[in-house]
Amino acid sequence: MKHTDFLPHYEQFKHKIYSYLYYRSGKNRELAEDLTSEVFLKALEKFHTFKKDSSFQSWIYAIAHNHLVDHFRKDKGSTIDLDIVENVVVSEGDVKSILKRRVAAEQVEHLLEFLSDEEKEIVLLRYRQQLPMKDIADIVGKAEATIRVIIHRALAKLKKRYAAIYISILFFFTFLLNI
Repeated sequence: MKHTDFLPHYEQFKHKIYSYLYYRSGKNRELAEDLTSEVFLKALEKFHTFKKDSSFQSWIYAIAHNHLVDHFRKDKGSTIDLDIVENVVVSEGDVKSILKRRVAAEQVEHLLEFLSDEEKEIVLLRYRQQLPMKDIADIVGKAEATIRVIIHRALAKLKKRYAAIYISILFFFTFLLNI
């Protein structure tokens, strides 16, 4: 394959890969930029091995995933933060709705702490990156059925934890109102 064939793929996925690496690197903009550049350089170097009949999306995310794992394996002092929450952009919109989104984002971020690293990554790929199950299975090297089970269990765990948090918040506010 020609290197000129790579450019449309780069244009299509550069922001998605950056976003994935940004959240996986603990929202570290500089690190995410460096990793994104390195991922696309690796992909360009290996583009001749890419099979046209396979999914470029799966291929590039697998490279990003493996590169991120390698980076944190080399840099033992760092931790992988798998936040799924997007930054809330303050606009001229309703302050109340902006605050509600921020509170909801904080709740989601807090809930994700109860998932294993594997569950966080798979949930991030599915719901933040909106990847199909097959692509996620290819990226993490597991069967598609296993990915479905992991997502189902992770969501069940989050629902259970959310219910417990919601009940404790209700109890707290009820207690405050009765004082």
